[in-house]
Amino acid sequence: EAESLGVWTRPESLGDPFALMRFDVDPAGERLAWAEGPNVWELPLGALKSAAPRRLVAAATDIGRLLYHPDGLRIATFERIDDSGGVIRLWSRSGPSDRPLRSFHAPLEVFRDKPAVRSRQIRFDPEGRWMAAIDSGALAALLWDLSAPTGTEPMPVRIGGTRGMTLPALHPGGAWLAVADGRVWIAPLSRSWSHVLRRQPDGFLGVAFHPQGDWLVSTSWDGKLRLWSLTDGGGDAGRILYDTRTTPLFFPDVSPDGSRVVTGLWDGRVVVVDVESGATTELRGFESGAFPSFDADGRRVAAAGGSKLGGDDAVIRIWDSGTGELLQVLDAGDGKGMTLSDFMSDGRLVSGGRGGIRVWDLDSGDSELVVAGDVGWPVLHEPYVLGVRTATSRSRSTAFVHDLRSGESWDLATHGIVVDRVRLTPSGQQVVTADWNGTIRVGSITGEEPHVLAGSRESVGFALEVHPEGQWIATAGSTTLRLWPMPEGEPFSALPGDEFIERLHALTNYRVVRDEASFTGYRLDVGPFPGWKELPTW
Repeated sequence: EAESLGVWTRPESLGDPFALMRFDVDPAGERLAWAEGPNVWELPLGALKSAAPRRLVAAATDIGRLLYHPDGLRIATFERIDDSGGVIRLWSRSGPSDRPLRSFHAPLEVFRDKPAVRSRQIRFDPEGRWMAAIDSGALAALLWDLSAPTGTEPMPVRIGGTRGMTLPALHPGGAWLAVADGRVWIAPLSRSWSHVLRRQPDGFLGVAFHPQGDWLVSTSWDGKLRLWSLTDGGGDAGRILYDTRTTPLFFPDVSPDGSRVVTGLWDGRVVVVDVESGATTELRGFESGAFPSFDADGRRVAAAGGSKLGGDDAVIRIWDSGTGELLQVLDAGDGKGMTLSDFMSDGRLVSGGRGGIRVWDLDSGDSELVVAGDVGWPVLHEPYVLGVRTATSRSRSTAFVHDLRSGESWDLATHGIVVDRVRLTPSGQQVVTADWNGTIRVGSITGEEPHVLAGSRESVGFALEVHPEGQWIATAGSTTLRLWPMPEGEPFSALPGDEFIERLHALTNYRVVRDEASFTGYRLDVGPFPGWKELPTW
């Protein structure tokens, strides 16, 4: 007869009917953990009679349930925040800790009803990269990539099924997601997609990365400058650094040491904000929105203006970023508004706008016109300047590259004719563009067929930046802040037609088939599963 190792009695503080079930056992069967208010406690199963509970987690809000991660070294907790949803956090077992390793948004459906029963509906793959759940209200499987930056929302995998979906199943190698609703729907996990950091009613206007990629900042129509942590447990996710309350903020720039952020206001003010203290330095001189940037050591800020009013605002002002003292005013004399400006490594300045791209000598105040025409939003990546050339009708805008050494320019026709914004990767070899339709393209600087990243369904506008190490592309559309993984290999859109269709078929058993009885003429169906002997890639 087996000998009992001991008896665990639930703490009296866990008073609800499901409290006894609010626990989990680690994958090795050696430990028991349970939630008690905002805390997680753990006991070794081999010493239930004698061991004292050890506190692993000290959260800020009550924990609804918990699960051990498959590696046994981490614990996932589930905290309802408000009626819109909650947060799933990953904690280290080495605690006690009040700071999670990662935090991820979750919709309210995951937190509804019986907490202990719901917790069993969340599944990890054996390797612990993916976490999946069912959102029965949205008729979708929810998928979290636990290797993604902290704070990201789950990806809804909409299978077009009916109510009564079963628990999700994850392939042992983390390659496939399967959900059943009377049929089995299978989707590949070998492809990559964008991660949503924030959805909000007021549109975004700009984004900028920390020099080492630890965080990014965003500006928006609601007048808030927000910081989004990408590396820690999410405590800084959406932290407000500066709030005008009424005046929209334009594009931000981060100082080279990451300690300050500069941004322009709609009314012409330019503000330098200290990231830690929140202290601000106001730079004045413009009557309408201006677009600022730091120099190489962060001592000076240059801002180009006149895009709205032209005239006296169509100048570049340079200030001491610490004291706010105006150091210099640069004027092309044509009254044409300028957009962005940037300092070159040799101390000169590059600007763009309706009067073209100019290179400024700051000692003399003179400039040289290197690209004529209406050029929007140039970006300097020496020896190249990239920009968007706008046609007279303003209905056509194309990306181009200008080599400052040779004076040669070339268009990037493969990136389309409605380009909003252009950036270069840190290597200087890949161009990233965003267009009016929300499509992101990534291709060689020499203009070959680019990768096409679709799915945002909203104009990205001017908010496009590349991570300092090149692994992420940040975009902020009219309502959504996203991170896109940098694509690798041959562009999918460049494949020959037959290979393109074959690749699509290999990705899933989900099919669109003709159906004359359907209103659209098509319906969704499930075909034979393609198998996973050779994993498909996108």
